[in-house]
Amino acid sequence: MRMLRDRWPALLFLFLAGFPCGCAATALFGPEADTGGVAVRVRQFARDNQGSTYGQTLHFAKLSEEDSPTRGREFALSTVSRGSVIYALELTPGRYAPVACEEKRDGRVYTVYFPPELIEATAFRVTAGSVVNLGRIDVHLAPLGQSRDETTAYYARKLGPNWNKATIAQNLFHRNRFSDGVRPHHDPDDRSVAARIAKDLDGTGWTIAPGPAQK
Repeated sequence: MRMLRDRWPALLFLFLAGFPCGCAATALFGPEADTGGVAVRVRQFARDNQGSTYGQTLHFAKLSEEDSPTRGREFALSTVSRGSVIYALELTPGRYAPVACEEKRDGRVYTVYFPPELIEATAFRVTAGSVVNLGRIDVHLAPLGQSRDETTAYYARKLGPNWNKATIAQNLFHRNRFSDGVRPHHDPDDRSVAARIAKDLDGTGWTIAPGPAQK
């Protein structure tokens, strides 16, 4: 018994080593024949700049050539995040715009809907084999409540659950958030984001394409 007691730390290590670690990073895969991608970091500021968090999942509107970025009818979702950079690597070629970002925290999912000026400024085009670097997006959050413009109301209805039709269970575990009117900031040339993307995609076969310039 004493021998087991003296060796239990080593035995525990060997026991745990036999199980896969849930915290292991998801591998970034290379391009398929007809897919492209996008990478972006989204920073969300609480009201009055009292702290910030990073988005974990991103919703994109897939746009036809005629669609306005503020009225997309089809949607795509990001695939993975690394070092607070969000990647969508299974997009078919075409036009897209980021419209909302999700973060899981405190047992709830918070969905942040982007204001129309940000959606229009960050619309981009995907080509096969390339990942568009959208840089960094900063948004400032309003208190929990209703949207202040038609665009965020439209996307909240499309992506739901929205604030006035959600069930009690949905309201317990899901929260919609909106911009508080502070002008969002888009930095397409953020160096730390560019460095992270270059590191993550090194050796995967993806090429990196610039996103839309800041307006």
